[in-house]
Amino acid sequence: MISPCESETYVLVNQPGILKADFKNRKKSMGLLHKYVETSSTALGFENVEISEHDDLFEDIIDYAMQKCDINDRIDLAGDPENRYDPYVEAHKRIIRVDFPPLPRTDYIFDGNLSRREVLKANDEYLRYIVGTLPSPQHTVIYTSLEASDPIENEEDEGTLTIWPEIFENAWHQLEIDRNDRVSKELPTFVPYRPMIDTSEDLKLSVLDKDFIQKNYGTLVSIAAVSAVFLLYQIGLVLFKSPAISQKPKKVDKKVTTEKKTQ
Repeated sequence: MISPCESETYVLVNQPGILKADFKNRKKSMGLLHKYVETSSTALGFENVEISEHDDLFEDIIDYAMQKCDINDRIDLAGDPENRYDPYVEAHKRIIRVDFPPLPRTDYIFDGNLSRREVLKANDEYLRYIVGTLPSPQHTVIYTSLEASDPIENEEDEGTLTIWPEIFENAWHQLEIDRNDRVSKELPTFVPYRPMIDTSEDLKLSVLDKDFIQKNYGTLVSIAAVSAVFLLYQIGLVLFKSPAISQKPKKVDKKVTTEKKTQ
């Protein structure tokens, strides 16, 4: 689960006091976690986890992951839904550890404190916030209790219960397929070269282009008609307009005429 080092973020959630009965009787209060597990590409359920009183299992996992996967950053959260952390945008590997307070022992409000269902619902919302703000879709979530959980009175026997059998015992979930197909592909490290002006789709207009003629048929007909009328008008001016030059009558030279008579 960790050794392939395929995840960008490892989220380790410690919910003290969680019981298998909570996954059945308080399923609605953990609806977001249920939906997250149901749509995950890989989901593994462990019914029993042996924990030593003096060892911190999460610290062992963190040390192993940081050495194996070359992780340098970790974030520790107290698990207070009222005090949310600031999301980060850097896309390098990280480990996030969340330690929620122990769950109440009753589903009833006592002395103004929240009930077990209400605390589970608030923690469920907080976990969704953490996972929803991760910068990469490649992440692993480990959800467990690092403390032994004592059974609650009037609850089913823990030995007869299983954690969400509709998910972990479903053969469809044993297939290694990507169920979260809505996640888009990651962007490349470097932005590919793009020229300032993209001429790949430039069109060369031509009067003989079929599409151009269909789209501009009316305009072309109007231009042709106006040109024809103007040409005929110019021809008419040349053929039918009379010349504007007037000729003056010649004067008879009387002196020359008198001399001819005398001779």
